[in-house]
Amino acid sequence: MTNGNSGSTASYNGTVQFTDETGATFGSAQISVSGVPAGQTRPASVSGTFIKNPNDQGPKSGKCKLGQVWKSNI
Repeated sequence: MTNGNSGSTASYNGTVQFTDETGATFGSAQISVSGVPAGQTRPASVSGTFIKNPNDQGPKSGKCKLGQVWKSNI
């Protein structure tokens, strides 16, 4: 997350959505980055565990997409 403020630290909270090869959402994960100084960038780690359907009905491939993110100036 990049804090574009010129003078205050910020924290970010949001979601990442996981989509299948058709674009349908099949899961999501929360992200949180605290204490990003003004003008700096910090990475957000994302992980999720999804169990594949035993009948081979689950997604064959997927992508992740940043969902809504909320920013709080500290």
